[in-house]
Amino acid sequence: MTDRDDAGILFPDLDVEVRDPDSGKPVTLTVREYWFLDGLAVQRRAGSLFDALADVMDAAGGAEVRLGAVEGVFAEHPEEWLHALSVATGRPPEWIGALGGADVDALTDAWWTVCGPFVMRRVLARLRAIPSLSPKSSTSSSEPATDGAPEISGAA
Repeated sequence: MTDRDDAGILFPDLDVEVRDPDSGKPVTLTVREYWFLDGLAVQRRAGSLFDALADVMDAAGGAEVRLGAVEGVFAEHPEEWLHALSVATGRPPEWIGALGGADVDALTDAWWTVCGPFVMRRVLARLRAIPSLSPKSSTSSSEPATDGAPEISGAA
């Protein structure tokens, strides 16, 4: 592993060039990994976005999730999606919402690269909580005592 690889792991920030929706001039945005408090804010604000992503993954049943399904989740939760992008870039949600389609695609790709592990940890935690994906126990527990007396092992 090189020093560059180490730095990329420790500081996964990524620059992406987009066109400023106000001036039309190129602007370089730095997409950064969520810091602790930022991550808490994103979790609080984007909880239903993460729930919907978990639902899409659950519906796929282990198959690859289609890009259109993920884009559909973003379309159903635009305020949460814009908030997540805003926190990662430091730009206001309204500014991000005014970007052109190709710029949003480039920003989204950079966001997944940098913040994807954060998002997927939250989505996977939700998937583990979905009963259809929870592992079923193969052993049954013993029947509880019916006489109301506590069960004591080793009693004569």
